[in-house]
Amino acid sequence: MTAEILSVKDVVVYVVGEGGYYLRQKVRLGDSTYELPRSLRVEDHPYLKRVLEDHEIFVNRDLMKNVPDLAAPIVHDGRVIAVIQIYHLDFEQWSLYEQNLLSITARLVAGSLANAYAWEKETADRKYLDDTRILRAEEFGKVVEEFRERRRLQPDYPVTLLPIHIHHMSYRELDHKIANSIRAEDVIGATEKGVSLLLSDVTGKTLAMVRERLAKVGVETGGESVTMMNEGVPGGWIFVAVYLVVVLVCTVLEWRYRGWISALSKALVALAIPVAGLVLLLLYELIGQVLGLMRRTGPDEEDEDLSLSIDDPAYSGDIVPLRDTFLLDDAKLKRKFFTDAIKQNVVERQSILNEAVHDSDREIAYYAVSLMTAHMEQLNEEIYTLEEKIKRGADDDALLDEYVKKVREFLLRQYGDEVTREQQRTRYMEMLRLLAERHPEHPAYHAEEIRELIHGGQMLEAEASCLEMREQHPNDELPLLLLMNVYQASHRREKLLETIGALKKLPVRLSNEAMQAIRYWDGGVVHE
Repeated sequence: MTAEILSVKDVVVYVVGEGGYYLRQKVRLGDSTYELPRSLRVEDHPYLKRVLEDHEIFVNRDLMKNVPDLAAPIVHDGRVIAVIQIYHLDFEQWSLYEQNLLSITARLVAGSLANAYAWEKETADRKYLDDTRILRAEEFGKVVEEFRERRRLQPDYPVTLLPIHIHHMSYRELDHKIANSIRAEDVIGATEKGVSLLLSDVTGKTLAMVRERLAKVGVETGGESVTMMNEGVPGGWIFVAVYLVVVLVCTVLEWRYRGWISALSKALVALAIPVAGLVLLLLYELIGQVLGLMRRTGPDEEDEDLSLSIDDPAYSGDIVPLRDTFLLDDAKLKRKFFTDAIKQNVVERQSILNEAVHDSDREIAYYAVSLMTAHMEQLNEEIYTLEEKIKRGADDDALLDEYVKKVREFLLRQYGDEVTREQQRTRYMEMLRLLAERHPEHPAYHAEEIRELIHGGQMLEAEASCLEMREQHPNDELPLLLLMNVYQASHRREKLLETIGALKKLPVRLSNEAMQAIRYWDGGVVHE
């Protein structure tokens, strides 16, 4: 939720351990968060001491390295129980607005946790065995399923089930022995074979350390741990292989009779929603054929048209924000709003489509996948056509500008795989550089090239390009703003302050963006 509200990619949630001396990583989101430490010693991080003691948001204005850009406490019953940490903010996101948004989000999370804690307390007797923290088998099974789903969404998040030999110990004896040897976020529960310990984010050497710690208190562990990905999958990899073959056969048949767009769309649904997606599509096909629903209806038919036609049905006077339709309880009404929007070709925001893909209504998810696939294929064809024209020698500015816009859209929507995106990015940079050389009087092309270098982590190249741009436009604020972006992203505060000084001395009226940046980072006087 935090990542979506703040439009950030790298978020980590740490829970506060007993006594408040250590923080343990509970949740992480984003490719750049995998290398972050799994635990933090509060004494080693002054910013954490302030967050825990003052219950206030920490902002890394000094651009210290190995420190989050923002950190917010989650407070429950007057004490901090967790800390949300955000990394790699874009330059435009460093603002009081972003901090206030994070503060509100933290309060919402705290409110949700308060309700969860109250519910946990009320249902403790039904969930736990003999006044211990050992979950009953049914409840433990639910937790296992939750973590299995998390592994599906976040494959790089290791989860291990470690069997425990209880021998002649009672549940209370086991609970007493194990209490100080496991983390607060670890889960212990009864299973058909005895008792198991569910360890999140634990593998290899860390798992060996857990075994050793338990052995010291007289708790014997099983010889073989089980990963969540292998448990509960009928037939293991054989089942996966058979399923993929079935999907491939269905895709080929769909391609033959209804074209590649329909085939690719349904294949994506079947792979995105394993088993259930394929079953849904097969039932849809079977019922449609039996009832004759697959035929086109005549003009006198009054049934609702749910095709992907882009004809323009008239909107009613009641306008509903499209994102808010996902909050509707009425599935039929929600589906109608969304499909109407698709028919009118007004669904453009990628975040809305991503949300629709994961909606519980399978029809909405199917339409969203179809729309995204169709748009990706159309964009690919347009880019290919423009590339062919460029290869044949057509390199007028209008053509290059159109090519740059299409590739930029492709990259922003994160279409294709990493290799394809990297190839497109290389061509994108080449075209931007060519346009910048042809039109030095228009710094927009040069600026976009610099932003792409920053996005790719090429800070030295971005800095050199900014300095070159500043020589060409000595009285323009844009090169200095881009330099500030570079120094913020590379955590070079002294250089950032130097650039702010140069920005203040420009003999021109500064834009609102420049004045806001100066006030946020320095609070100095600017030219009005």
